[in-house]
Amino acid sequence: MNIGDKYIGVVQNIRLTANRLKSEIEVFENIATSTSIALQEKVQTSPKGDAIPRVIAEIEDKKESIEQLNYITLELLSQMSMLIGKLSSEASQEVLISRYIRMRSHGMASYELGISKRHEVRVFGRAKMQLESLSDTVVYKRLNDELDEVTEILKNMK
Repeated sequence: MNIGDKYIGVVQNIRLTANRLKSEIEVFENIATSTSIALQEKVQTSPKGDAIPRVIAEIEDKKESIEQLNYITLELLSQMSMLIGKLSSEASQEVLISRYIRMRSHGMASYELGISKRHEVRVFGRAKMQLESLSDTVVYKRLNDELDEVTEILKNMK
């Protein structure tokens, strides 16, 4: 798998994980609210008052995870930007920035760059090969290692 495809896969996985965590936070916030209301109305007969602090702690843990994912995403964007900057072709740089940094589809990238989709796809293909030719550089290796580490972090968040 080339570095670009690996990068896209990891960034998409980060986004999915962050969205899942946000959904879980909403659920926990609803549980905390419901539990709090039940306790206030004295509807609850069993001593579950300690549930609220646990739920709040869970919410805080998930918020910290989202912050960590945001930080990781910025780090990956920075690393990919540096790698793209090493390419000699300005057209290749523009296409890769549109695809990898702005996360645009081929259609949107071609529209933004004012070129045909067919031409954008060709430039993109050449640019991906140019990225792979940088595999001996420190920036490439650092990004590749970072992608591997993030993949492990994401596995542990599931």
